[in-house]
Amino acid sequence: MNTTLFCENKWTPWRSVLVGIIGCVLAASCVSVSLDKNEVVHAKNVKFKNPEAPFEEIKIPNSDKTWISSVTGNTISYLSDCQKNSDPTLEQMQTDSFSVLEGLHASVSEALIFNSRQALMMTSEGLVDGVPIKMRALVFKRNSCNYTLTYAGVSKKFSRELDRFTRFLQDFTAP
Repeated sequence: MNTTLFCENKWTPWRSVLVGIIGCVLAASCVSVSLDKNEVVHAKNVKFKNPEAPFEEIKIPNSDKTWISSVTGNTISYLSDCQKNSDPTLEQMQTDSFSVLEGLHASVSEALIFNSRQALMMTSEGLVDGVPIKMRALVFKRNSCNYTLTYAGVSKKFSRELDRFTRFLQDFTAP
């Protein structure tokens, strides 16, 4: 049994985690239910530095690590999926990451090399429960694992701590 956040009628492992993260941004409560789904297999030996204060670690089901800012409510997180039968394209991973946002607009996407692998980084805005949210996600694959590194916040506060996410990316190394 896997306890997962269920805030929408559609469920995917990435969607449930990101809904939880965005839920933290909005300080909204979601109903927690148990679903019979395959357990997420997380990467081991990932190296990173925790984001600096005011970010504090919180627990989100299925997320490897998630931090929330006590000042803005912005979140930084990383998710890994190392299931043998999970091999989505980078484009599919990117689409899944942003599926929590309604009315997606102002999207900027770029291909880059991250951790010596092809990666996609996208920044976009949309709505969650009618609240304008801005999100940046970096997706890449390394050694049979899929990684999504995310920074999200209410649109008007998004830029205030973006530098902390940039530092997090600089210090992140997947095995």
